[in-house]
Amino acid sequence: MAVLTGLYATAGDQLRTDVANVHPAADDADAMAAFCSGYLRGSRLHEAWLHDEEAILRLFVFAAIAGEVEDEILGTDDKPLPDPEGWLQGHREKVGQYVRELRDYWAARRVVPRSAPRVGRNDPCPCGSGKKYKKCCLG
Repeated sequence: MAVLTGLYATAGDQLRTDVANVHPAADDADAMAAFCSGYLRGSRLHEAWLHDEEAILRLFVFAAIAGEVEDEILGTDDKPLPDPEGWLQGHREKVGQYVRELRDYWAARRVVPRSAPRVGRNDPCPCGSGKKYKKCCLG
């Protein structure tokens, strides 16, 4: 668990400081498609992603880069996208930013479960002193 926590912390630091090294170069379309495909596979492993409309919308670009979206879908019926490859290249260049935004999006929604029940101010102190919590460890 310590190794996983360390890797997570390292990835978080990388996302905050230098997102360019998190993903392949934008001009390597095949590597970027593989990266986005893997990102999508990972997101589909967690139930929260599947039921969060905003997260699904944010993943649309990843799906387009991975080749999971047909070119016709990238525009509208009355206004098709004039340059799908140019559109994709522009978004390939922003993948690091999108990864960071998704990380921040989920970090803001993370709920950390409590391992112990909450101690009220007037409850006995959990340290075992016999005093009220507000007069012992809280104070």
